[in-house]
Amino acid sequence: MSHTNHPSLQLGIELLLQGNEQEAQMAWLDALSSLGEVEASEFLLKLAESLVIEGNKQKDLGNWWLAWVLYRYACENLPSLENWLQALKASLQAEVS
Repeated sequence: MSHTNHPSLQLGIELLLQGNEQEAQMAWLDALSSLGEVEASEFLLKLAESLVIEGNKQKDLGNWWLAWVLYRYACENLPSLENWLQALKASLQAEVS
C-alpha cells in the first residue's frame, strides 16, 4: 500500500470532522510510526494537502469552524504562508458566524 494513500489519512480527517482531535492525531501517529524518514515526510505532505482540500470543502459549505480546525492541522504539518492565511481567515470568519 502506498504511504501517501494510507487509510489513516482519511480516517484522521473523518475523526477531526467528528470533533475527535486526539483520535485523529493517534491515527496519524500510528501510521507514521511504521514509516521511514522519507516516507514519513511524504505522508505529512499528503496529509497537509488532504487537510487543505477538506478545509476548502468545509469553507464552501459555510462550516468555518471545521475549516479552521482542518487548516490549523495543515499548518502544523506544512507551515506555509498560504496555509496560515487560510487558517486565519477561517478563524476570523468562524468568530463572525
